[in-house]
Amino acid sequence: MSHDVDAVHEESAEVTLSQIWPARNRFLFSGSIQCGPFKDFGYNLCLWATILAPCAFFFSVPAPYIWNEVSPAIVFVIVGLCICVVSLFLTSTFMDPGIIPRKEIQVLFGIQDEIRQALGIPLQPVQSTEKVYLSADRRTLQLVDPLDEQVYLTPDLIERDYKFCTTCRIIRPPRASHCSVCDNCVLRFDHHCPFINNCVGHRNYVFFASFIVFSLLLGAMVLFAVILWSASGNNQWASPTVIIIVACVVGIPTALVLLLGIGLFSYHIYLSFRGQTTRENLTGRQSHNTDSLMGATAATWITNSNNVFNRPPRLFPPMTTRIRIPIAPLSPHV
Repeated sequence: MSHDVDAVHEESAEVTLSQIWPARNRFLFSGSIQCGPFKDFGYNLCLWATILAPCAFFFSVPAPYIWNEVSPAIVFVIVGLCICVVSLFLTSTFMDPGIIPRKEIQVLFGIQDEIRQALGIPLQPVQSTEKVYLSADRRTLQLVDPLDEQVYLTPDLIERDYKFCTTCRIIRPPRASHCSVCDNCVLRFDHHCPFINNCVGHRNYVFFASFIVFSLLLGAMVLFAVILWSASGNNQWASPTVIIIVACVVGIPTALVLLLGIGLFSYHIYLSFRGQTTRENLTGRQSHNTDSLMGATAATWITNSNNVFNRPPRLFPPMTTRIRIPIAPLSPHV
């Protein structure tokens, strides 16, 4: 995607999209990786510890006994589950959950009509004169001569459960919602999860759900292996009392996390049968049948927002995209 710079302004600056992104996301490695705000760091670190600590203990202590005395297959299975869990965790954390870019980003890259068409929103009948400038501090975007998108929220769209977001200044489709933590509108918004430091939405819900399933399997296998090791009676690693204490220190928290994981997994199974997101269930709202509501104007990837396996493409350029933007005059008319 490209953007033609208005030649009227002499001063301009070249920046990456991650430098001017108008929300609370964090970006790592020059924008190659995006995640949620720093306020989730403690929760995220806690989940990492919950995953890695039992696995580190297993591979350091019980694994040799399980390999030699029980079956190497158990160790191989746990290794495979560890790889799956970590991979799914990273994917859920760093994947775009389905962000609908704000008005400023759409205008900057000239993708307003592209996004409207994808979301089943009728194109504007008038030629847009909207422009975007970079603030003097080169950190924020200023939208000049903005069109009021809300006037295009017709009764027909309202009936289909389209809504206007006053923060993003866009019309969002059914089941999308604005995340107050990340400060983005997200397609088929389920909830914001501080433990994965990201929103859970249309694009990463499958990975999040798979992460829960594989975490349960990993926890069950590690707990099973620790029980076999602690009950063996042939361990020379420490005295029986120390072994029991260590097994309890590792096993009890793992068992508690397993119970919580089973509850979370059961809840999402319940939601899938009801065809609801977490937000819809907690707010008491029923999901809409978007197959019949959105009509033929919507792109094929969004026509069935009830299908979490139908993962739509990203709606904005990569965060590493560089673009030259005119710097706002001293007193811009915004």
